[in-house]
Amino acid sequence: MSGATGGHSQFSHIAVSVADLRRSTDFYTEVFNFVPGRPYAAAGRRVATLMEADSRGFEAVFLRLGPTLLELIEHASPQHRNTVPRPAVEVGLAHLSFVIDDLAETIQRLESWGGRLRTRMQYEFEPGQLTDIAFATDPDGNRIELILHPGDAAARAHASFLGIEDLGWPDS
Repeated sequence: MSGATGGHSQFSHIAVSVADLRRSTDFYTEVFNFVPGRPYAAAGRRVATLMEADSRGFEAVFLRLGPTLLELIEHASPQHRNTVPRPAVEVGLAHLSFVIDDLAETIQRLESWGGRLRTRMQYEFEPGQLTDIAFATDPDGNRIELILHPGDAAARAHASFLGIEDLGWPDS
């Protein structure tokens, strides 16, 4: 992929601010099987200027699930929203999405680690096969989409519906 300078771009990671780093690390590792890296901390004027945050800094950890890196950041002076979860129509990060293999078990784990089921539906992307889709929140109210396809045909039909059939989603 070429940019304005002719350089190459590669996706790096997604970062989410959290209220409690340990709680959120436990949530994502226990519910979705992310593997944590080594926690790190950063602070000071330069970091504050770069991150547009408090100079007391933050603690953070990267988690990996397949090729995806999720960075969880606990700021020394977090700002909490008045509305949790953030309304789905509010501009910003809409949700993290996971293709799962057991919806009931995932919801049970999610709720036992501080998440909350919000909504659930079934959709027929492939005739005669119902795909389960649920929305939940993590302990900080960040929205999470859970997708359970009944088989490969339904997964391919869902990818076609989304216009991403040629992008390798979902991973097999």
